Amino acid sequence: MGKIKEITENLYRKGDHPMKKKRTLISILCTVFGVLGLNYIMVLANTSMSSFGILWVFAGVVLYMFWNRTLEEMEGIFNRKLLRRRIMYAEILSFLFALSMVLGYQLQVSAMTFCGWKGKGTILALSLLLSAACFPFAFFFFGALEKIRLLDSYKSAKITSLKVFLFSTIFTFACLIPVFLAYYPIVMSYDFHRQVNEAALGFSCFYPYQPIAHTWIIWVFYTLGRALGNLQTGFAFMSIFHIILYSLVTAYAGTMLYRMTRRLWPSVVALFYFAI
Repeated sequence: MGKIKEITENLYRKGDHPMKKKRTLISILCTVFGVLGLNYIMVLANTSMSSFGILWVFAGVVLYMFWNRTLEEMEGIFNRKLLRRRIMYAEILSFLFALSMVLGYQLQVSAMTFCGWKGKGTILALSLLLSAACFPFAFFFFGALEKIRLLDSYKSAKITSLKVFLFSTIFTFACLIPVFLAYYPIVMSYDFHRQVNEAALGFSCFYPYQPIAHTWIIWVFYTLGRALGNLQTGFAFMSIFHIILYSLVTAYAGTMLYRMTRRLWPSVVALFYFAI
């Protein structure tokens, strides 16, 4: 409580440097946003911290101290280009981490995420709130990387279409694995039950409007599951096969954008669109 009183007094203390007052206001604002985002995650997780109690006061004080320290470090960086780059990287990393947390907990609790444009807008707003709690840690992380000059190494590395394709494939695959873990075996839906009958019983159960090639793929993994002694295992491999195929196709699309424009940003936009 003494720390909170000190923070409040610092807002109105006469003679303070305007930059310090601005830093205090920004720290308090970002702390409030971060605590709101954390509170939402805790509510979904159904923990005892889900109400604004003394633990949230403690979390707010700690987050305020991190934000204040982050802003102080920003003021000490005189290379504006370096500062903008670190802020941009930290914003992207913290937002993506927060987005994965919000989506992951929604999938875990409700087996689905918020629907419609309003629902997706709510997800983005909640992710922005939670990213305020993640940003100081991401900022310090990239600061540590800059000290060992890892972020400068990409300038000397030659970017090729093959590297763009491989990175896009791995990144997309990594983003889809959590969805597979959350939804399996519900991903086996729509006409899957009919196609399984076709694969298991043959032409006697065939329907003309199912893709024959896809039915054949189901038959391959159905046969694999029987050989392994567990059909669930065989169809889990089929899901992973589809994820790999999707990752390869979308990575190729992003690579073609890089080939046509010779710029990375169109490929990055396509990568985030396909993966997230």
